[in-house]
Amino acid sequence: SSLRKDRRLKAALYARYGTPEYVIVNVGQRTVEAYRDPDRTEARYRTSMTLEAGQTFTSAVVPNLSFPVAALFT
Repeated sequence: SSLRKDRRLKAALYARYGTPEYVIVNVGQRTVEAYRDPDRTEARYRTSMTLEAGQTFTSAVVPNLSFPVAALFT
């Protein structure tokens, strides 16, 4: 239920207030979900991606923030 709340309620709230990047670490699936490009009027993010082991997350907003997704689950 927390993941559902993170994807729907929290994402909509953060988008409405213009948070440029919202990230969810999905422990159950061992993935990182990144949401970007908020549409404040529609309270949603225009861009989303799911990254898994073998991929690297690189923040679009925080300079020099980058890490291999697998590093979160070791």
